[in-house]
Amino acid sequence: WVNVCNGFSSFYGCLGQAQIRNCLGTVGLVGSGLDLSTAYNYQGFLADWDFKCGAGFWTMYERKVLTTCVESTYVNYQQETSAALATYMTATSQDPNNACKYAQNLMNAWQSTYQKGPCRTVNPAQAGWFGCQSAREWSNAQFRHCKHTTTCASPATVDAVTRVNAQTGKTEYQTLPFYHIVDNKAVVLEEASWIS
Repeated sequence: WVNVCNGFSSFYGCLGQAQIRNCLGTVGLVGSGLDLSTAYNYQGFLADWDFKCGAGFWTMYERKVLTTCVESTYVNYQQETSAALATYMTATSQDPNNACKYAQNLMNAWQSTYQKGPCRTVNPAQAGWFGCQSAREWSNAQFRHCKHTTTCASPATVDAVTRVNAQTGKTEYQTLPFYHIVDNKAVVLEEASWIS
């Protein structure tokens, strides 16, 4: 996962801030010869991995017990997540007026996959949230207006929390505090913070 995220970061670094929107935005992708549906799929894929390498990564990484089961779910449950994504893409292309309903169905399907896979005995609520948010980022790349109606259930534990920043309108994720050990006691090094 770290290698993929490092590659993702290097890709954006090489592309450069000025070119990201021109090359990877809808206009840039369609201008390079892709049809609109494929352009949205690229944007969904990139938004999903932006989450997985951003707030999602730290949510998983800070809870070491989740790392292995989330990685295992991603690798070994491709058939289930791909089937749900294919259903979503077919439904939204045939009936775009109900895109938010189909986006929520995709989110629920990925949430269920992550909850019932290898994480079912570790922390199914947190893993399910990770899967749901991944799908939410994918669908929001195409149907931005759905972010106001689609939701992911917050885990029942005190783990990651989401909120919408009233000033920016962006979804933010709360990270856990960072600790260091002083005289065999955990001391907060950095307080919990909100990231987007």
